[in-house]
Amino acid sequence: MIPTLPSFKQFQAAGIDPEKYKIMSFSIAEEEIRQIGPEFTAGTYAAWNYFMSLDTPASKKFRRRFPSRLR
Repeated sequence: MIPTLPSFKQFQAAGIDPEKYKIMSFSIAEEEIRQIGPEFTAGTYAAWNYFMSLDTPASKKFRRRFPSRLR
């Protein structure tokens, strides 16, 4: 299932829990998630985009190395 942005709120209103029914979004960016709110997007999956705000060692390493891959 590929939800549209308003769908996250509709899923919650309908009692659709991402722990029971997996929700996958293939085209959602960090800013959209911020606008929707973590209370509606927690537990869902996102693919395609890289979330630069991830504060993990692996993410920091990726950000350092990625520009060299473009050359």
